[in-house]
Amino acid sequence: MSAIALVTEHLVRRSADSDPSEGPADPDPKQPFPLMAVIILYSTLAILCVISGCVGYIYGKVVTTLAAVEDPNPDVYVRIDDDHAPLNPEITGDDAADVPPQKPVTSGLKSTISHLTARAGRWAPFRGLLLYILTGLAINIITYPMSASFHIYGSAFARFFAEILLANLRVGWIHIVISEPSAKSLWSRIPSWRKTFMKIAPAAALRSLAAQIVTFVPLVIVYSTKVLEYGSEPSARSPAAALSGAFGLLALFLVLYVLIQIPAEVTFIRVAASMLPEDDETIVPFDRSFGGKVTPEIIGGQGKIGIVDAWRSFSWGSRMRFLGIVGKVFLLQTALGLMFGVILFGQILLFFGNKGFDVTAMATTAAGRMLARQLQQMQSDKDIPGISCGLVDNNVFEWEVMLMISDDCKFYGGGFFRARLTFPPEYPHMPPKMKFETPIFHPNIYPSGEVCISILHPPEEDKYGYESAAERWSPVQTPETILLSVISMLSSPNDESPANVEAARLWRDDPKEFKKRVRKCVRDSLGED
Repeated sequence: MSAIALVTEHLVRRSADSDPSEGPADPDPKQPFPLMAVIILYSTLAILCVISGCVGYIYGKVVTTLAAVEDPNPDVYVRIDDDHAPLNPEITGDDAADVPPQKPVTSGLKSTISHLTARAGRWAPFRGLLLYILTGLAINIITYPMSASFHIYGSAFARFFAEILLANLRVGWIHIVISEPSAKSLWSRIPSWRKTFMKIAPAAALRSLAAQIVTFVPLVIVYSTKVLEYGSEPSARSPAAALSGAFGLLALFLVLYVLIQIPAEVTFIRVAASMLPEDDETIVPFDRSFGGKVTPEIIGGQGKIGIVDAWRSFSWGSRMRFLGIVGKVFLLQTALGLMFGVILFGQILLFFGNKGFDVTAMATTAAGRMLARQLQQMQSDKDIPGISCGLVDNNVFEWEVMLMISDDCKFYGGGFFRARLTFPPEYPHMPPKMKFETPIFHPNIYPSGEVCISILHPPEEDKYGYESAAERWSPVQTPETILLSVISMLSSPNDESPANVEAARLWRDDPKEFKKRVRKCVRDSLGED
């Protein structure tokens, strides 16, 4: 077959598969996603996020904060909720001894919410929400630049620094949560940074350090031991072993959370609560003196409790009550997740079950659309000489490529080489594979035709040390840069880590024989005898 006939055949097939004026076909034309179904699925996810966020804030933040400061044995306190009437002040003397002792306000989730709404209105469970959101945004603004520059370790350090720096915002939030409704403005509830920082910084550092330990110790174990990885190779872990490792990591996380993070969190809350202004009344029983351990500033004291005393003064009964609340919140959020998981699964079956819906198809839609745009751009670009691309069987993840090598290319000049690019669903985060269908003799091309070049290697550290991470694949690469790099590779082989050992040997030791073998490939690509 002549070179002209070969190119003509390729162009005719490309035109039949894809019309450049209309753009490439949808990556999966047989399975369009109904717009209403997608809207319902995303709406369900949005509702899940809102409900889970509300549960996490009300029960996981507000209620636990109240439980951390409540005095379980107050001398005088009038409790108001739906289930318990206020104490009758007329009961005195011997009759008072017959009155059963009241349970703490935070002895149950329902009783706590009832108490809050009775004292502060229906929106009381969301008290402090605005300041909580603003604090989170401020911490993330400080954390993000270092996270982007130094990855996981920079993120940990930046968050540790940001939470200490902005600790006065959390102090203000705690004061709002534990106090009775106030006419003060939001900003006036935030204590002065200059007066507060040195008092709260040690407790804030302890709290943030504990959170980083609980988060990163399991992650370090995962990365160092690869406990969650499994595969079919003999040396790989079995799925059962990986599952056991996952449960082990979960158990480790829970142990660290209970033994490290909860004490640090409670300590921070109690230190912050000890700094509550004298004119603010608390919404739950609260011993401002912490059993005489806090000396007011007006008489020469620090006006706050120390870190050690903050935890020691938290009785065992209060600790068990706090742990019980945390456990209930965990179970509640787990139940919500399972319930919404069942709902989402049912919706997927309802909308896509009879249409052969493939979950991976939705994940690859974005990649398919990106590839469709990139193919259309390459087909319409007049500044890419010697490269022609089209789809294989109208599949946007399979490209047929024709490389018409310029005569300027040493040894391979004048050749017409057909290849195939196969893109993964994870594109552009993972690289495609390229394989020559026309036989070609080259040190960096396997005898099977598969191309071995750095930019087509996954974006990870090379365990053999031949390549740096910067040389490997990154999402900024495109099909155009891949093909241009391969053409450049034809002129400048890398014989240090060859894919074709014989080609590399001839390239180094016998250039004349190497040229002879390559020129035969060029003639074969042109259909010459």
